[in-house]
Parts: sequence; structure tokens; C-alpha cells
Amino acid sequence: MTPSPVRQSSGGLPSGENVAVLNARANSSTNNQAERASAVFTLFAHHIRLGSSAADVHQARTDTAWLQESHLYGVRILGGWIPVEMRFEDTVFCIHLFPDDSAKEWSPWVIYFRLSGQLRDEDALAFLNGESVVGNPKLMELALCFPHSLKPRNLPGRIERYSTNGIHIYNEW
Repeated sequence: MTPSPVRQSSGGLPSGENVAVLNARANSSTNNQAERASAVFTLFAHHIRLGSSAADVHQARTDTAWLQESHLYGVRILGGWIPVEMRFEDTVFCIHLFPDDSAKEWSPWVIYFRLSGQLRDEDALAFLNGESVVGNPKLMELALCFPHSLKPRNLPGRIERYSTNGIHIYNEW
């Protein structure tokens, strides 16, 4: 699969939405999983830049309560393809957004992100919460993985990869 470079996200994520509104939508338990995940994706796509520190990320994600309802973990063993680079000097993390009770820790809405340095899961959580982390890691790359459908495990869908080479779109296959 070869990515297609584009200049901006075209995955239907609205641009120009207020950070406070997006954070409120992501945190609202009255919204469904897709509405909440779309708000989080929009924050990452339009309000967080590569090279950002924890303090920079906190400016766009002022209320990270939604993280408590998501499953974050480090990708330390690679058993297949992932949409971001794995480098020995950095750490890749994955967030499954708002998994439902029947799916345990799995969700069709997934974010992969790479932080500079060798970090623990707790460090990534602190980074996303805007807290100080030893070594002052930076956001190196991220990928937003949209669901193909709402049927569990019916993947893959559209993936938007944000790297220093720009935004690359992997369309459904």
C-alpha cells in the first residue's frame, strides 16, 4: 500500500472548530462514540502540531477527561504493520477511543502517535495531559485510523498519517 501525499486532512473532519467546543464534545457522555471520537480526531488533526511538547499539546487539549474512557498503551512488540514509524530512539503509543463494554479495550477509532525518547505508558498519559515528562519529549508523528464500519474488527478504514513529510492518506482497501 502506497500513501498519497495531500496538503490537508480530507477525512471529513471539520476545520475551524473551537478547542473548547471540541474538548466539551469529546468529554460528553451523552454523545455517541463516533461524535466523541471525531472531536478528539479533530483536535489532533487541526490543533496539535508535530514537534509539540506536553505544554503545547495542553493548549489544544485543555480538558483530557476523555482519556479516562480510552485505552492507551505502548507498542513495544511489532507483529505487523502500523501507520507510524517505529524507531529505537522513540516510543510509539496507541489509543483506542471510547471502547464499549462488550469490546473491552478495543475500539474502531484509533490514534497512533510517536513521542521522542524511551517512555512508559504513564509518560505518554502525562504528556497528553500537558504534564511535565522527564526528557521533555516531542510529538514526532501521528496517525488517525477511522473505522471502516461500526462492525467490530471490520478494518481497516481510512488512515491519515501526519509526519514531517506531510499528510498521507491511506484509503480503504
